[in-house]
Amino acid sequence: MDGGHVSESAGFHHIGRKRILSTKNYHVEGLTCANGVASVEDEIGIVAGTQGVDIDIETGRVTVTGEGFTDEEIIEAVANAGYKVSGR
Repeated sequence: MDGGHVSESAGFHHIGRKRILSTKNYHVEGLTCANGVASVEDEIGIVAGTQGVDIDIETGRVTVTGEGFTDEEIIEAVANAGYKVSGR
């Protein structure tokens, strides 16, 4: 190789560049149990471009990491799980 850095991750080849992921926070009303958290995680995980979901059940804060997803897609995913995004 000619000195360029090459790494392979999830089927993507990167030559001398790093992918930049965005992190967005949402507040979800009514999350009170592990089943609800699992439902929200599952629905958000279906959204194209999401790569990570972290949920704080005590505060209702949902942090989504990835690239290429929209707020509208996350709001719809949360609604599909039976909950409502009340803020960011």
